[in-house]
Amino acid sequence: MGLIVATLTAQYRVVQHTYVLYILLILAMSALLTLRAKQPKEPFFIITGLGMMLTPNILWYHHYVFMLLPLLVWMGWSGLDASVVAWCCIGLLTVQIDRRFPPYGLMIHIFSNISMWIVLFWQIRQFYSRKTEGELMLSQQNNL
Repeated sequence: MGLIVATLTAQYRVVQHTYVLYILLILAMSALLTLRAKQPKEPFFIITGLGMMLTPNILWYHHYVFMLLPLLVWMGWSGLDASVVAWCCIGLLTVQIDRRFPPYGLMIHIFSNISMWIVLFWQIRQFYSRKTEGELMLSQQNNL
């Protein structure tokens, strides 16, 4: 474990560049689904907002205010779905608790990354459900 920590500490630029590329990949997938599949723009905004908050290599506690807008948009866009509201409230509670205990901010990053993946998976699911609906409608028209 000590070797991993030492390597990550010594190679911090590689770690940061890899992390930024990872977030850009998620953004690119979301943008592609938004533009090509003509999906709602809110998921792309949510992923962009969270991604922009996470990409700097220094993130102080007061920067977490940038988390509010994407989470509020997500809650509103979901129609205040109970599971989305509970998830977002857990994340906001994590911001308050995680800064006082080790690992000092890591849980906020994990929450934000999981949130981006949840929204991206929703977009992927919508893409495939619309594709299936279109194929079903096409087969019904061919049967007539």
